[in-house]
Amino acid sequence: MNLSFESVVEEDFEAMLALRLEALREGDLTRTIENPFPAVYETLRLNFNQAVLALREMVQAWGYACDDIGDGQSAWEML
Repeated sequence: MNLSFESVVEEDFEAMLALRLEALREGDLTRTIENPFPAVYETLRLNFNQAVLALREMVQAWGYACDDIGDGQSAWEML
């Protein structure tokens, strides 16, 4: 099989994106894509990483809000 450098690089970045999307589907919000993609796809990597970070922040904020609600309910029940 005669593979060009471009096709090998493209396969690598497609495999990495597939792995990270699978992790995201399973709820793992810790895995971003660190290694740069080929220039034509770099925006895709950056957008993916920003989306994962935004989701992580949203879930953390939601968790903090739930903790606050839980704390409020506990205090209210003590009255």
